[in-house]
Amino acid sequence: MKILRSEQIRQADAITIREEPILSIDLMERASSKLFTWIKAKFPEVSNMKIAVLVGPGNNGGDGLVLARMLHKQGAKPEVFIDSKSGSTDRESNLQRWLDADGKLSEFEFFLPDKFDLIIDALFGTGLSRKLEGKYASLIEVLNQSNSQVISIDIPSGMSGGTFQKNWPTVWANHTLSFQVPKLAFFDPEAQDSLGSWEILDIGLDKTFLENVPTDDYWLTEDDVKPLLKKRERFSHKGNYGHGVLAAGSEGMMGACLLASKAALHSGIGLLSLHIPECGRSIAQSAVPEAMILETSEEEEKAISSIPELPEKSTAFGIGPGLGLGGQQTSAVKDTLEKVKLPQVWDADALNILAQNPEWLEHLPPNSILSPHPGEFERLAGKSENHESTRKLIRSFCSRYQCIVILKGGFTTIALPNGKLWYNTTGNAGMATGGMGDTLTGLLLSLLAQGMTPNEAAVAGVFIHARSGDLVAQQWGMEGLTAGLVAEHMGLAIRSIRGN
Repeated sequence: MKILRSEQIRQADAITIREEPILSIDLMERASSKLFTWIKAKFPEVSNMKIAVLVGPGNNGGDGLVLARMLHKQGAKPEVFIDSKSGSTDRESNLQRWLDADGKLSEFEFFLPDKFDLIIDALFGTGLSRKLEGKYASLIEVLNQSNSQVISIDIPSGMSGGTFQKNWPTVWANHTLSFQVPKLAFFDPEAQDSLGSWEILDIGLDKTFLENVPTDDYWLTEDDVKPLLKKRERFSHKGNYGHGVLAAGSEGMMGACLLASKAALHSGIGLLSLHIPECGRSIAQSAVPEAMILETSEEEEKAISSIPELPEKSTAFGIGPGLGLGGQQTSAVKDTLEKVKLPQVWDADALNILAQNPEWLEHLPPNSILSPHPGEFERLAGKSENHESTRKLIRSFCSRYQCIVILKGGFTTIALPNGKLWYNTTGNAGMATGGMGDTLTGLLLSLLAQGMTPNEAAVAGVFIHARSGDLVAQQWGMEGLTAGLVAEHMGLAIRSIRGN
């Protein structure tokens, strides 16, 4: 799903009004009916609730007035708080409709939030371009001290649609009901307390415009991933599903290699070969008997130092999990850059070694996948002040080195060399545990080996990985979630997405 800027959303409204055709006030009515339907489903007892509707001067306030009228018709008695100054044309029309329905008005100064069970925030929408001050800032401060349920229409008032501003007074909503597309600020980690849970309501904006409007930001959904998952043919064989090679592990850190291996094996890879230190050979052969072990040199007892000749017909390469830091491992990373031309994924200590030798980044094969956590990315690319500057930095990094970066986190960002960013909001906090990144590396290696393009593997891999984590959390709870269980559930995750 595309993420649009405020100006593009205004264009979508205008084109819908022109092409459908529909009056702007009727489009407002349609949008508010979606709000009303959601609220009735969420709060079946809404007609008996004490409800306040905070109405601002623009069309967001108009939406609030339509919703108030619909709630009033349902039998509820919402109290509308409004600025006495005039507002937008459609807001004023709906204000008159509210008064014609015997609706009552109150001034903001009489708003006491704890009197109400439910508060509708219809003060300001996505068009806000500056920090709120004066009475609106004070009103938001009072509202945020309340224990009442708060629903924000389209976006919490005070929040910019482009990026979250920490020092702007912003409503802390329990629920945000946003129209048609998510707003870019929804993907800023700092915005989550203000948004609460958020949902997208389809209000029927012009489909042709939405399909063709350009954007570099996308919300990753199951519909994006499902077409990428190929069905396994009955008369296929292991050679049809690729041969991945994983360079990983060191003394005391073989677990990372094993987790990556299990994730690859549970996600459909045809063949897996491991290049690991000699000290891990018996461990790996026991823990992942499906994998083959490549020969090591005499000095590679505790850590690998080179890349051997890869098996014939290898289709993808991964390096990093449990690799360790040291002179031998640095030599192995350099050897990879010089010898390996396959599609590849880089993670963990392989990234840290690249960060120690930044001039080597120029030698990454095009479309290599790098999967750092924020600390690793900072070491690679430098610091950023906020999420907006991180977006600029990651785009610049991927463009310069023609690579793909998966920036792991609560909302993982996938950055492609063409400047496009994908945001994944699935997964859960139980996945914040050791070894989780290793399982993603193994999954990415598997998808590359099976023939997905690097762009496809990055997008599909992040979503499958998160889905596996969600399946585990459903069964064991977030506290019982481990990286090993996530690796073992990869196949179930793929099946749940593909639908068979």
